[in-house]
Amino acid sequence: MNKESMDRELASAQREAIRRIHTLEERPGIPDPVVECVAREELAEHSPDGRPATKPAWARGRMALIAVLSLGLPLVIVGVWWWGGREALLMGMVYVLLFILVSYPVWYSGLIRDRERHDATDIVRQTLSSERFGPTGRST
Repeated sequence: MNKESMDRELASAQREAIRRIHTLEERPGIPDPVVECVAREELAEHSPDGRPATKPAWARGRMALIAVLSLGLPLVIVGVWWWGGREALLMGMVYVLLFILVSYPVWYSGLIRDRERHDATDIVRQTLSSERFGPTGRST
């Protein structure tokens, strides 16, 4: 054997070892960007709500909720107490409790819908990962 053929065999063995290491690191069930993109498109097609909100939209909604709860709610409570007295504040609390009780089914259905979306996303992700990696765990 000459030096060139030995170098080629060594390089080939190194490439094979590197490929095996990468294959072991890419375990099934771990999402990669392609699987995430396909899962999002599949769910958007079959979802009555369309695509899930983007991260900036979630951040804006969360910031608005925090602003309303931290600034608006205390101002309303102080205003009702200041102008209406303790009785008006207590009556307002009764109405808030009634509102919470009446709207509970809607909030609960929203929680269930979110759980269903997470479960469907997991199912699509696992299906696409198993199709991509196959039963051996190697990329096809």
